[in-house]
Parts: sequence; structure tokens; C-alpha cells
Amino acid sequence: MKSIINVFKDTFNFKGLTNRKEYWTYVISFYVFGLLLSIILGLIEGRYLRVNNLQPDGLMFQDFKFYLKLILLIPMVSATTRRLRDAGFSTWFTIIPILNFILCLKPTKRNY
Repeated sequence: MKSIINVFKDTFNFKGLTNRKEYWTYVISFYVFGLLLSIILGLIEGRYLRVNNLQPDGLMFQDFKFYLKLILLIPMVSATTRRLRDAGFSTWFTIIPILNFILCLKPTKRNY
């Protein structure tokens, strides 16, 4: 929990460093939270549509999920930038999603 709080505290700090544990704790919790949120909101929407005998369109919680994921994405980008710097790579790798996850697995580079 402390790692997640640290990531949120440094949301707009793109200059510092983030260690592997802190970064991956946030990333895993981000995806688990997103999955659980989608399941729960899908069940609520399905129940609402069934009770009111409506046709599903899948758009009930789209705005809510979009804004919530946007709020959680900003700390993800800053943490990725700090993690890449900590691992000794260019922060421009942040824009390549799969590659930055692979590079974030590397240990901390001690030569700054």
C-alpha cells in the first residue's frame, strides 16, 4: 500500500526515480483494480438492464470508467518515466508500451 501511495504522491514528478517494487506494485494493482471495476460495473449494468427489460448497449458506465482510468493513467506514465530512468534507459521508451514494460523489469542501474 505504501508503494501505491508513493506513486500517487509523485504523480507530476517526472524527474526522480522509482524502484522496481514500487513500480510493479502500482502496475499490478492498476490492472487488477481495472479488471475488478469492469466486472462489478458490468454486473450492475446487466442487472439494471434485465430488471428494466432494456436492450444492452454497454454505454452506462463508459464516462465514469474513462475518467477513472485517465486519473489512474497519469501516475502510471510518470512512474514509468521514473522507472526507466532508474533502470538506466531513455525516458522516450515510455511511448512504446510493450518495450517499456520489458525495460522496467531490468534492475536498478547504479551508475547515474
